Amino acid sequence: DVWEREGFMEGDQLQPIKLYTYDTPNGWKINLTLAFLGLPYETILVDLNQNAQKAPWFLTINPNGRIPAICDPNQDPISPEQEGYCVFESGAIMLYLCDLYDTEGDLLPRVDMR
Repeated sequence: DVWEREGFMEGDQLQPIKLYTYDTPNGWKINLTLAFLGLPYETILVDLNQNAQKAPWFLTINPNGRIPAICDPNQDPISPEQEGYCVFESGAIMLYLCDLYDTEGDLLPRVDMR
């Protein structure tokens, strides 16, 4: 499914962002950020009990082997193994999402740093 977010670059269609996470507070932060921004996303559970975060497929997304991580198919990937632009570490993910998709500054106010 392709989703459209009202107010995001008039008429642009957004594909769901893939959220790689597990049931942890850092994972919840990203889930809440995506929901607050009204972005379409798909949750992919990375089972920490099975050490899935150290599997080769996940290390192409996050070389640190930690959750959460996202892959945004609406942006160009850095490497051909990735399905979109991948970001990891909860704070970096939140800044990325707000910088790109929070056009009104509802979650992270826009500040001119000059």
